[in-house]
Amino acid sequence: MQYNIFQDNPVISENNIQRWAHAIALSALKKVLSHSYNRKLNKLYMGLIKDIENLENQDWVFSDGYDLAQEAMCFLCEYMGKDINEVCATSVRGKSVSIKTACYSRINQMLMRERKEGFIYALNDSQEVINLSVPFKEETEEDWTNVDDIIKRMRLTEIQLQTLNCYLAGMYFEEIVRYFGTAECAICGRRYAIRKKYNKYIAEYGN
Repeated sequence: MQYNIFQDNPVISENNIQRWAHAIALSALKKVLSHSYNRKLNKLYMGLIKDIENLENQDWVFSDGYDLAQEAMCFLCEYMGKDINEVCATSVRGKSVSIKTACYSRINQMLMRERKEGFIYALNDSQEVINLSVPFKEETEEDWTNVDDIIKRMRLTEIQLQTLNCYLAGMYFEEIVRYFGTAECAICGRRYAIRKKYNKYIAEYGN
Protein backbone atom coordinates (compact mmCIF):
# COMPACT_ATOMS: atom_id res chain seq x y z
CA MET A 1 0.00 0.00 0.00
CA GLN A 2 1.30 3.44 -0.95
CA TYR A 3 1.86 5.80 1.97
CA ASN A 4 -0.48 8.77 2.06
CA ILE A 5 1.34 11.89 3.27
CA PHE A 6 -1.99 13.52 4.20
CA GLN A 7 -3.01 10.66 6.46
CA ASP A 8 -1.11 11.02 9.75
CA ASN A 9 -2.00 14.62 10.58
CA PRO A 10 -4.38 16.12 8.02
CA VAL A 11 -4.39 19.57 9.65
CA ILE A 12 -2.69 22.21 7.48
CA SER A 13 0.25 23.75 9.34
CA GLU A 14 3.59 25.47 8.81
CA ASN A 15 5.26 22.08 9.28
CA ASN A 16 3.54 20.35 6.39
CA ILE A 17 2.21 22.98 4.01
CA GLN A 18 5.33 23.08 1.83
CA ARG A 19 5.58 19.29 1.59
CA TRP A 20 1.90 18.98 0.73
CA ALA A 21 2.12 21.71 -1.89
CA HIS A 22 5.05 19.92 -3.52
CA ALA A 23 3.11 16.65 -3.56
CA ILE A 24 0.00 18.24 -5.08
CA ALA A 25 1.95 20.06 -7.80
CA LEU A 26 3.97 16.97 -8.71
CA SER A 27 0.90 14.74 -8.69
CA ALA A 28 -1.06 17.12 -10.94
CA LEU A 29 1.82 17.34 -13.42
CA LYS A 30 2.41 13.60 -13.40
CA LYS A 31 -1.25 12.86 -14.07
CA VAL A 32 -1.42 15.26 -17.01
CA LEU A 33 1.76 13.78 -18.52
CA SER A 34 0.47 10.24 -18.07
CA HIS A 35 -2.47 11.06 -20.33
CA SER A 36 -0.72 13.13 -22.97
CA TYR A 37 2.98 13.97 -23.28
CA ASN A 38 3.75 17.66 -23.54
CA ARG A 39 7.32 18.91 -23.80
CA LYS A 40 6.67 22.11 -21.86
CA LEU A 41 4.83 20.35 -19.05
CA ASN A 42 7.55 17.69 -18.88
CA LYS A 43 10.11 20.49 -18.48
CA LEU A 44 8.04 21.94 -15.63
CA TYR A 45 7.85 18.51 -14.00
CA MET A 46 11.57 17.82 -14.19
CA GLY A 47 12.36 21.36 -13.07
CA LEU A 48 10.09 21.04 -10.05
CA ILE A 49 11.78 17.79 -9.03
CA LYS A 50 15.19 19.48 -9.19
CA ASP A 51 13.86 22.46 -7.25
CA ILE A 52 12.63 20.23 -4.43
CA GLU A 53 15.97 18.41 -4.34
CA ASN A 54 17.80 21.74 -3.99
CA LEU A 55 15.61 23.49 -1.44
CA GLU A 56 18.55 23.85 0.96
CA ASN A 57 20.84 25.24 -1.74
CA GLN A 58 20.83 29.01 -1.28
CA ASP A 59 22.40 29.57 -4.71
CA TRP A 60 19.79 27.52 -6.53
CA VAL A 61 17.67 29.34 -9.12
CA PHE A 62 14.18 27.92 -9.05
CA SER A 63 12.54 26.89 -12.30
CA ASP A 64 9.12 27.89 -13.63
CA GLY A 65 7.82 24.56 -12.35
CA TYR A 66 8.12 25.78 -8.77
CA ASP A 67 5.44 28.38 -9.51
CA LEU A 68 2.94 25.52 -9.32
CA ALA A 69 4.12 24.54 -5.85
CA GLN A 70 4.01 28.17 -4.71
CA GLU A 71 0.47 28.53 -6.02
CA ALA A 72 -0.53 25.40 -4.09
CA MET A 73 1.12 26.81 -0.94
CA CYS A 74 -0.70 30.12 -1.31
CA PHE A 75 -3.99 28.29 -1.73
CA LEU A 76 -3.42 26.08 1.32
CA CYS A 77 -2.35 29.09 3.40
CA GLU A 78 -5.91 30.36 3.18
CA TYR A 79 -6.99 27.30 5.16
CA MET A 80 -4.23 27.18 7.76
CA GLY A 81 -5.30 25.17 10.80
CA LYS A 82 -8.06 23.32 8.96
CA ASP A 83 -8.24 19.65 8.00
CA ILE A 84 -7.15 19.29 4.37
CA ASN A 85 -10.10 16.94 3.80
CA GLU A 86 -12.57 19.51 5.13
CA VAL A 87 -15.23 20.73 2.72
CA CYS A 88 -14.52 24.20 1.37
CA ALA A 89 -16.98 24.40 -1.52
CA THR A 90 -19.83 22.64 -3.28
CA SER A 91 -20.19 21.70 -6.92
CA VAL A 92 -23.02 22.82 -9.16
CA ARG A 93 -24.79 19.58 -8.26
CA GLY A 94 -24.36 20.14 -4.55
CA LYS A 95 -21.46 17.71 -4.11
CA SER A 96 -18.87 18.49 -1.46
CA VAL A 97 -15.40 19.63 -2.54
CA SER A 98 -12.53 19.24 -0.09
CA ILE A 99 -9.66 21.68 0.37
CA LYS A 100 -7.27 19.12 -1.12
CA THR A 101 -9.45 18.56 -4.20
CA ALA A 102 -9.92 22.30 -4.68
CA CYS A 103 -6.15 22.79 -4.51
CA TYR A 104 -5.61 20.11 -7.15
CA SER A 105 -8.20 21.86 -9.34
CA ARG A 106 -6.38 25.20 -8.97
CA ILE A 107 -3.12 23.61 -10.19
CA ASN A 108 -4.92 21.86 -13.04
CA GLN A 109 -6.26 25.21 -14.19
CA MET A 110 -2.72 26.57 -14.30
CA LEU A 111 -1.55 23.55 -16.28
CA MET A 112 -4.36 23.98 -18.77
CA ARG A 113 -3.12 27.49 -19.53
CA GLU A 114 0.38 26.15 -20.12
CA ARG A 115 -0.73 24.13 -23.11
CA LYS A 116 0.46 26.35 -25.94
CA GLU A 117 -1.37 24.53 -28.72
CA GLY A 118 -4.74 25.00 -27.09
CA PHE A 119 -7.27 22.59 -25.73
CA ILE A 120 -7.81 19.30 -27.60
CA TYR A 121 -11.12 17.61 -27.00
CA ALA A 122 -11.28 13.90 -27.78
CA LEU A 123 -13.48 10.92 -27.03
CA ASN A 124 -11.76 7.91 -25.45
CA ASP A 125 -13.39 5.54 -27.92
CA SER A 126 -12.74 7.62 -31.03
CA GLN A 127 -9.72 8.69 -33.05
CA GLU A 128 -11.43 11.94 -33.91
CA VAL A 129 -10.29 15.08 -32.12
CA ILE A 130 -11.88 18.47 -31.92
CA ASN A 131 -9.77 21.57 -31.49
CA LEU A 132 -11.88 23.98 -29.47
CA SER A 133 -9.26 26.72 -29.35
CA VAL A 134 -7.54 28.98 -31.81
CA PRO A 135 -3.78 28.28 -32.14
CA PHE A 136 -1.73 31.19 -30.88
CA LYS A 137 1.88 32.08 -30.05
CA GLU A 138 1.10 34.14 -26.98
CA GLU A 139 -2.03 34.04 -24.88
CA THR A 140 -3.92 37.30 -25.30
CA GLU A 141 -7.39 38.57 -24.49
CA GLU A 142 -8.23 38.35 -28.19
CA ASP A 143 -7.31 34.66 -28.25
CA TRP A 144 -9.66 33.84 -25.43
CA THR A 145 -12.36 35.95 -27.05
CA ASN A 146 -12.04 33.78 -30.16
CA VAL A 147 -12.41 30.64 -28.06
CA ASP A 148 -15.48 32.06 -26.32
CA ASP A 149 -16.95 32.93 -29.70
CA ILE A 150 -16.47 29.37 -30.98
CA ILE A 151 -18.12 27.93 -27.89
CA LYS A 152 -21.02 30.38 -28.15
CA ARG A 153 -21.64 29.38 -31.76
CA MET A 154 -21.88 25.71 -30.75
CA ARG A 155 -25.27 26.43 -29.10
CA LEU A 156 -24.61 24.20 -26.09
CA THR A 157 -27.17 23.59 -23.39
CA GLU A 158 -26.33 24.81 -19.90
CA ILE A 159 -25.29 21.34 -18.69
CA GLN A 160 -23.20 20.75 -21.83
CA LEU A 161 -21.45 24.07 -21.30
CA GLN A 162 -20.75 23.22 -17.65
CA THR A 163 -19.27 19.89 -18.73
CA LEU A 164 -17.09 21.51 -21.37
CA ASN A 165 -15.86 24.07 -18.84
CA CYS A 166 -14.75 21.21 -16.61
CA TYR A 167 -12.56 19.88 -19.42
CA LEU A 168 -11.24 23.36 -20.15
CA ALA A 169 -10.31 23.69 -16.48
CA GLY A 170 -8.12 20.61 -16.82
CA MET A 171 -10.38 18.08 -15.10
CA TYR A 172 -10.34 14.44 -16.16
CA PHE A 173 -13.23 12.12 -16.93
CA GLU A 174 -13.31 10.48 -13.49
CA GLU A 175 -13.15 13.87 -11.76
CA ILE A 176 -16.02 15.21 -13.86
CA VAL A 177 -18.16 12.17 -13.05
CA ARG A 178 -17.59 12.78 -9.33
CA TYR A 179 -18.08 16.53 -9.74
CA PHE A 180 -21.57 16.14 -11.24
CA GLY A 181 -22.40 13.06 -9.19
CA THR A 182 -23.84 11.31 -12.20
CA ALA A 183 -23.31 8.09 -14.16
CA GLU A 184 -20.33 7.73 -16.50
CA CYS A 185 -22.66 7.16 -19.44
CA ALA A 186 -24.22 10.58 -18.82
CA ILE A 187 -20.86 12.32 -19.20
CA CYS A 188 -20.09 10.24 -22.30
CA GLY A 189 -23.43 11.32 -23.73
CA ARG A 190 -22.65 14.98 -23.12
CA ARG A 191 -19.22 14.63 -24.74
CA TYR A 192 -20.82 13.05 -27.79
CA ALA A 193 -23.40 15.84 -27.97
CA ILE A 194 -20.67 18.50 -27.71
CA ARG A 195 -18.66 16.87 -30.49
CA LYS A 196 -21.77 16.60 -32.66
CA LYS A 197 -22.58 20.31 -32.22
CA TYR A 198 -18.97 21.27 -32.93
CA ASN A 199 -19.07 19.33 -36.20
CA LYS A 200 -22.47 20.83 -37.09
CA TYR A 201 -21.90 24.50 -36.24
CA ILE A 202 -18.11 24.97 -36.43
CA ALA A 203 -16.20 22.36 -38.41
CA GLU A 204 -18.75 22.30 -41.22
CA TYR A 205 -18.16 26.00 -41.85
CA GLY A 206 -14.39 25.94 -41.40
CA ASN A 207 -14.54 27.71 -38.00
